[in-house]
Amino acid sequence: DDHVVTSGHILATDGGRIDLREGLFVHEGTVDLGDGQLIVMNGQSGISSGQLAGGSMTIGTPLAGIVNPDGTLTTYPPGLFRQTGGTAVFSEGICVKRGRYELHGGTLSTRGLELGGVWLISPDVSFVQTGGTCKISGILGLGGYLPGICNLNGTSQVAESDPVSNVIFPDIIEIPAIPKPDTDAVPTYQLSGGQLSVGSLMVGRSYNNLSPASFIQTGGMVDIQSELSVNGRDSIYTIFDGSLTVPVLEIGAKYARSGGTLAILSRRAEIEVSQRLSFGAGSTFVAVPGATIHITGSKPETSLLWPRSTFGNFSTDPAALAGLGNLKLIFEGGNEFVATFEVAGEDRGPDLGSFFENFVLDTLQIGGEDVAMVQLVDLFDNQPGWEGCEALYVENLILGAGSTLDLNGLNIYYLNFTDLGGNIVLEGGSVAQIPEPATLALLVIGGVLCLARRRRD
Repeated sequence: DDHVVTSGHILATDGGRIDLREGLFVHEGTVDLGDGQLIVMNGQSGISSGQLAGGSMTIGTPLAGIVNPDGTLTTYPPGLFRQTGGTAVFSEGICVKRGRYELHGGTLSTRGLELGGVWLISPDVSFVQTGGTCKISGILGLGGYLPGICNLNGTSQVAESDPVSNVIFPDIIEIPAIPKPDTDAVPTYQLSGGQLSVGSLMVGRSYNNLSPASFIQTGGMVDIQSELSVNGRDSIYTIFDGSLTVPVLEIGAKYARSGGTLAILSRRAEIEVSQRLSFGAGSTFVAVPGATIHITGSKPETSLLWPRSTFGNFSTDPAALAGLGNLKLIFEGGNEFVATFEVAGEDRGPDLGSFFENFVLDTLQIGGEDVAMVQLVDLFDNQPGWEGCEALYVENLILGAGSTLDLNGLNIYYLNFTDLGGNIVLEGGSVAQIPEPATLALLVIGGVLCLARRRRD
């Protein structure tokens, strides 16, 4: 129960455990807690050198304080664990309930990392990484979850399984109704340097709009083995600099308007998606001019229940995805698979006015470091109340040598087209240029001159 400071060796017996409930600082040496738990309840814990191993770590407590039977108040400060070097390994996982983990150097390895936990706790939690390496074999979850909650006369009932830990609750548990904390703080992961390797990254929860989360990347490298999903009202992944590599990038749930935002705020950001990029029904996309996403591969779609594209769009609000108007999307996945692109614009023909709030893309480039095969598809109705096939409006269309664009009976309208020797499969579709305003003016002047000449004749 005491705070522990060590430069030596603390080792659990084989099959045993050591629980430290008031934190630990490792200057050097080795600490092996077995499958024991490390609880950090103050700002004095961390590791600067050596090795630390344990079952799990919990930083902070959900409560800011409690009222004692005698009426006095016991307060709990936020917890802080600071790693500037060494190696820390937690086989079960880490949960930051109130406070933060700072990674400035060394290596952190864990099966899972949860920032926020249940929504009823304080959302004032964060993970700050300025260097070092963070390896998470399972899920990195940001934001709270609150399963099966409904307010009934000042109480709440919980009657569903916990979606994270899979614990089955009894039929009814009554707990005091707790108002949402009056704070703008959200569970946040801040990455400015170093490397983050994770199985799956969940920023917010699709089934809980009450607990937003934030991932802010101003540098460093993020390597995700499975999926990055951003869900929930006000949940956001913001990237200024550094690199992001992920197979599946999903912003918002497919059909539910749960929210979720991707913000690319610098041209220096390097983003590579190897399988699928999708914007959900309630998603938001913000990007600066010159923002670029590389799609380096695709897998055949086999689901008939959830039709998905390599580039998917389930939104019906063009203003929410206004960032597409600044995005350069580069397909370079080779010719092993055909990448599919969901068109979402109302087909208004080759009219410059059609570029207004119509899911316009700045640049579609087919072929980059490798050739690509892209097929247009119209699997989702992005224009409710309007009949007919949808179309793609793009300012710059680039077709690389050896690459293929299959229109699949759909239409593309562009301002500028660069054909470097690729192949276009029409199949009933068309590629049409929209005249620039200056060109339209020349056409009008030419028409007036022709009319005047006829009148003179």
